[in-house]
Amino acid sequence: MAPRECALFILDETACILSRNGDPQTLQQLSALGFNDGTYCAEGIIGTCALSLAAISGQAVKTMADQHFKQALWNWAFCATPLFDSKGRLTGTIALACPVEQTTAADLPLTLAIAREVGNLLLTDSLLAETNRHLNQLNALLESMDDGVISWDEQGNLQFINAQAARVLRLDATASQGRAITELLTLPAVLQQAIKQAHPLKHVEATFESQHQFIDAVITLKPIIETQGTSFILLLHPVEQMRQLMTSQLGKVSHTFAHMPQDDPQTRRLIHFGRQAARSSFPVLLCGEEGVGKALLSQAIHNESERAAGPYIAVNCEFIW
Repeated sequence: MAPRECALFILDETACILSRNGDPQTLQQLSALGFNDGTYCAEGIIGTCALSLAAISGQAVKTMADQHFKQALWNWAFCATPLFDSKGRLTGTIALACPVEQTTAADLPLTLAIAREVGNLLLTDSLLAETNRHLNQLNALLESMDDGVISWDEQGNLQFINAQAARVLRLDATASQGRAITELLTLPAVLQQAIKQAHPLKHVEATFESQHQFIDAVITLKPIIETQGTSFILLLHPVEQMRQLMTSQLGKVSHTFAHMPQDDPQTRRLIHFGRQAARSSFPVLLCGEEGVGKALLSQAIHNESERAAGPYIAVNCEFIW
């Protein structure tokens, strides 16, 4: 703070002085008035002063001369600006103290500028800590999943692989980072085509080649389309669990024509043709927009047919290439 006769204070949210810096003689004079590290400057202790008013009002404040309650401070000028965190909570105060004859019009803006810089640093630290916390939570979630997870960027370079995916694909997770996915694995044709077209896949059976071995997997591909290109997230579902789930669901359909409303002629006509299809021994192809109830109609046809006791198998044509 040289060559001016002034001192800079940093106070916490309780108006306790945490740190002092500045002209040694000025610091000594203020120390004689009781302004030391650990001193509380609340209004109930030192009376009216910018050090306490800034925290109370939440605004930058300047007090000088007889504006102070204590006569011992009449020869001094104090400028103070409060500090707030990202949630608007008071975290401290930046203050400048100097003899009255040394004060200038720039003193209060100076504390305001310092407070803004410190506030920006606190915000950056807070955002970084929040980001790290979310990243740790995400990594813990990905590592605890039964599914293998792989992601690569728009250049095709591996960005992330969890332990499950590394084990299934026989890859070294650490050594694989940053390498091209096509150098590590021979991708199945269905996956290559989906990547080329940036098309999602859901629960598709595929075979990889890794370390000269063929590996069967059930995969889900999620393209992430951005301005700089398309990156991908690939899920490797546990094959045995998926097969057990599919087996357990076979034949477990309960929807029948009786569950369908028959208030309008079009629905009654649909039920009529559905029952005709149920009496047929041929596979049934249902066409219609997504969400109109094709799956429920197919279940009703199955339960109406002679094969109702057998397995119910529906094929989503969207995933047939």
